[in-house]
Amino acid sequence: MKATKQIFELVDQHFQPERAKDLAARLTAYYRSPGSSGYHAATDIAQRALEDAQLDACDVQEYPIEDAWEPQGGRLAVESPNRVHLTDFHSAAACLAWWSDSTDKGGELLRVVDVGRGDTDEHYRGLDVENRAVFIRGTQSRAAWRQAAAVAAKHGARGIITDYLLYQTPGVRTPRLVPQAVQLLRLRVPKEHPMWAFSISHAASQKLRDLLDEHEEVRVRASVDARTFSSTVRNVEGIIRGSERPEESLLFCAHTSGIKPGANCAEGVGLLVELSRTLKTLIDKKLIERPGRTLRFLICCEGEGSRNWIKQHADSTDDVLMAMTYCSAGHDQSSTGSSLLLCRSPDSVAGFVNDYLLHLMRMIPGEAAGPAVEDLRQLPMVRFTDYPYTPWSDNTRFASEGIAAPLIMSWPDRYFHSQLLTADKIDPAVLRRAGLLSAAAAVQLGSAGETEARAIARMIASRTRLRMAAVAAEANGDEEGFSAIKDLHFIADRGARNLRTVRQLSADGEPDDLEPLLSSLHGEIYDALQQQVDQLPGGDREPLVDDCFDVVPHKTQRDRPPRWAGLDYQQQLEVTGRLLDRRFASYFPRIVVDETWNLIDGSRTTGEIAHFISCEFGVEVPGDAVNIIVEGLRSAGFVQISDWAR
Repeated sequence: MKATKQIFELVDQHFQPERAKDLAARLTAYYRSPGSSGYHAATDIAQRALEDAQLDACDVQEYPIEDAWEPQGGRLAVESPNRVHLTDFHSAAACLAWWSDSTDKGGELLRVVDVGRGDTDEHYRGLDVENRAVFIRGTQSRAAWRQAAAVAAKHGARGIITDYLLYQTPGVRTPRLVPQAVQLLRLRVPKEHPMWAFSISHAASQKLRDLLDEHEEVRVRASVDARTFSSTVRNVEGIIRGSERPEESLLFCAHTSGIKPGANCAEGVGLLVELSRTLKTLIDKKLIERPGRTLRFLICCEGEGSRNWIKQHADSTDDVLMAMTYCSAGHDQSSTGSSLLLCRSPDSVAGFVNDYLLHLMRMIPGEAAGPAVEDLRQLPMVRFTDYPYTPWSDNTRFASEGIAAPLIMSWPDRYFHSQLLTADKIDPAVLRRAGLLSAAAAVQLGSAGETEARAIARMIASRTRLRMAAVAAEANGDEEGFSAIKDLHFIADRGARNLRTVRQLSADGEPDDLEPLLSSLHGEIYDALQQQVDQLPGGDREPLVDDCFDVVPHKTQRDRPPRWAGLDYQQQLEVTGRLLDRRFASYFPRIVVDETWNLIDGSRTTGEIAHFISCEFGVEVPGDAVNIIVEGLRSAGFVQISDWAR
């Protein structure tokens, strides 16, 4: 196998980031809701591009989707007391919430009722909203939006107008910082209550608020042209067959679904196709050997695609060494306020991938030469860092199957899922950096054997010891020392688990050759643990797990359940309130829900699950929050509960 620096040089000579950007830009011309004509047109373009890469095979599978929704147009404007344009589909396609109901051709003239946050019946007390438009404002959490829409439907509202802005980030993405952004939303209400919903910008929201404050009655005209129908979605899978162990594979995944322009989703497709073309070119030119394992390049509909792929390969997911997902993988960092992130595979999935990819990421050549050696590009101009697991895209589904599932994405994102995320926000330099990491991983892991397994094992052990030393060095005082002890035990146990997974890289008959090394490194990890613990205050105490939460959940099915399964809105708020920490955004509760499901193995108690997640993310996760999540899963039939037995 070629050295890492040689691989980077070869890939850099053949990977064309401008080509990746051009393909992504072509997709932004289409509104790509799952199953729509725009989705199929964009998927046709991506499929032809993947076929043009002349891989060994290109497999296409179609799957039915019952609730495809496609918009054709829409407009929202104040008619009285005076005319004010609020939004329209032509200038901001994100304004129409998915699954909005159509209006008559001339639109509907409705009175607007301000219901504030609108997520409880109390907000509707004394208000008549039957067949009117409700104005929902100030809502930030996804759960609050879903609840507000459900309450509006319950009270008979015909439409919703909202200034909701998803995933606000202080200093980068707030209504005042992006006053023209219009947020994509999804409208899930009972079919017996057909509704429409318009998102409007902060600037338009201020105009509407002023009118509602100044006038007793405000009326808007809303027109929506959309349809809901049965359709299909596609999985397009390009394949470079492995020469020695073709049953084992590395999977790279991107999705064509999205809104218009939706550059965030399109970037992943451009990157993936260019990655596949580059690797096949290097193989054909005999610049690299054909990998021993199969390389798979999956273009799909986000969510549906990974679910269908897993069902199709249900008997062979154990043979997938890694599933790398791309979403927002090429943002221009100055205009979007973002960094490129390597979101790690969750710690619930033991694996060598995180440490290995972190090593690769540190070795990627920069974009500029330094002052010492002018002909070496050593200085990075693109921000690229590792980050904890984030349940952003199809990586969530792969992780729930026990597949190592890193994600490459850009965040923060000033224009996330709005009409402002246009093709000019795509940066080839960022695509290059993501492509270099991905290509090197494909080449090295594609053919890794015992030699590489040994190197990665040493890497894991070394990084584990360094992490423990850093934690111990930061501890100060009895309480901090005892907290550090818990973290040290977690880091050591995680390192030991990950160490064992390098056996996957050895061919049949070779794992026994690794055992002496793995045993030695395992011992080194726990020797280092003991040394660090002995130097801390309270080092003679064992880290405790709260025994108040001593029930053991058992899964009753393999498929990942809907997030927040079995919990009503108030229970979700209760869990969220217990989990929110000033260091984490509103997204964190979703992470805890995901990891709770992933960690249910029929032997861990809910207290142990909470302890695991606390150590994984460095924030206290109370056991009662995990208990509520597990009880919801039990009530929905996804788990059974047994008492703790040791």
